Amino acid sequence: MWNIMKALGYQIKRDNYSIIVLILAVFIPFMSLFLNDSGVKLSEMTGSMYVSGYVRNLTAFLLIEIVLLTTRITGWDYNDKTINYEIMTGHSKKEVFGARAILSIFTNILVFGMMMGLPMLVFTIMNGWGKSLSLKNAIIRYSLMIFPIFRITCIFVLLTVIVANCYIALVIGYALFEVTMILAMIMKEILDQTFTVQFAVTNMEKMFSFSGYKTQNIDGKDVMVFESAVSGSLAGGTIIVSLILGIAALTIGNIYIHHHDL
Repeated sequence: MWNIMKALGYQIKRDNYSIIVLILAVFIPFMSLFLNDSGVKLSEMTGSMYVSGYVRNLTAFLLIEIVLLTTRITGWDYNDKTINYEIMTGHSKKEVFGARAILSIFTNILVFGMMMGLPMLVFTIMNGWGKSLSLKNAIIRYSLMIFPIFRITCIFVLLTVIVANCYIALVIGYALFEVTMILAMIMKEILDQTFTVQFAVTNMEKMFSFSGYKTQNIDGKDVMVFESAVSGSLAGGTIIVSLILGIAALTIGNIYIHHHDL
């Protein structure tokens, strides 16, 4: 399995598609700051201000990146049938599937760090962490984000294996993402029902939603200090639902690939 992962990693490094997607993961967060009209100067932007005010807006872009990369890593070799070479060289179908799933998960966690962690780190180094948000609670929220990323990655790995085509999986995956967003908005507007951990997209948005805040005068400036503690229900639901659905998707994918031709 390790040799397959190494080969896939080498393939990604030489794939213009993957390189562009990874570059966008760094470019989009900083570009969104320049386009934002909040009035906060970059020279005054602290790490806590960035997390409390900007990270939530990046969840949609993160999901798109996950769809783009997962379908590419998992399904690219299906298109030209080169995936069969791995079986011919002695690897099991379980190893073929597992290598793609593991690499997709770690790649998407890396992209999450590039999109939402790198800007936070840059502003913290430049202007300090600040007082808008508890650093401890921010670390907890960032850590919990790994679970819905794991969940959605496993689901798209399963989808790609079933359709056996990275481009078709990409289109279907993006459509599912849009349908989920629309359904969540309809349920909120019509039935006043807010989804949290039911969908990965709403789980991610909830993780960086800060509804309550109070204004405090700190060092002569009025600062919005957000309530950032994570409730037990949100933390527990995020972990449990993500693990159950993620592991279920991997299990189904492994069974499916075992009983079908590559």
